[in-house]
Amino acid sequence: MLSIYAYIDYKKYLVDYIAAKKLQNAKYSCRMFSVHLGISAATLVRILNGKRNLSRTLLPVFIKNLKLSDEAAEYFSLMVEFAHVKGIQSKNRLYQELLDRRSSRIKKINPKHYSLFEKWHLLALREIIDITGDANNYKFIARRLRPSVRATEIKKDINVLKNLGIIADDEDGLGYSTDKMLSTGETWENVVIQKYQSDMIRMADSALLNYPKSERDISTMTVGLSSDDVIKAREILKRARQEIMTLAEEAKDREYVYQINFQLFPLSNSLLKGQN
Repeated sequence: MLSIYAYIDYKKYLVDYIAAKKLQNAKYSCRMFSVHLGISAATLVRILNGKRNLSRTLLPVFIKNLKLSDEAAEYFSLMVEFAHVKGIQSKNRLYQELLDRRSSRIKKINPKHYSLFEKWHLLALREIIDITGDANNYKFIARRLRPSVRATEIKKDINVLKNLGIIADDEDGLGYSTDKMLSTGETWENVVIQKYQSDMIRMADSALLNYPKSERDISTMTVGLSSDDVIKAREILKRARQEIMTLAEEAKDREYVYQINFQLFPLSNSLLKGQN
């Protein structure tokens, strides 16, 4: 099912929408869509190519024919506005609003699911099953993990994920992730998650020694910042997380499971006189 929240560019969404409709009906085309919209096929093509703006007059017509919910219609309208607005400040404001709306749709993990963070590989296991659809070949899955985990442990862990409702089997017996994106949210208080983050930092240290540069991207920066700059830097990191989550949501041919760590911490006390 095509998710509008996987897009920032409304034109790309429309192109993929037409392609998805064509998969359902081989006779479906841009021309058929344009007929439903009440515009010429040439006009629709110019809109898709970015040579013509989707006007405010046509916007409700598109929303109606796309059969968007009220919430999705607002998101589509924001995408259209973002494509056409001028000025860097307005552009950044709309971009952040789009990211925030998308983030609000990511399922927040219930505290009872914090056991997901008790082992480093449980979330990786969830991704592997969602990509391959195989939740029964324990030896295959065990060999896919880096570092590998015993097949007997994988079997137990898959049952844990199923009992938590994190993965399930479809009617054909293929495993899948019940929610595309999961998050603890921006604030959390749990020692299990703190330990999980510590484990991931140690694994990054191991990756630095054991994986070639072509398979990893590890860099460091040491900079001087004000208190206000730190807040801005955290917002930049937040936007980066949101964009990468979107990238993962849009991914079609997934080949690997990757871990991405963001770290920002002080290397000094305040350097201003009279401040702690």
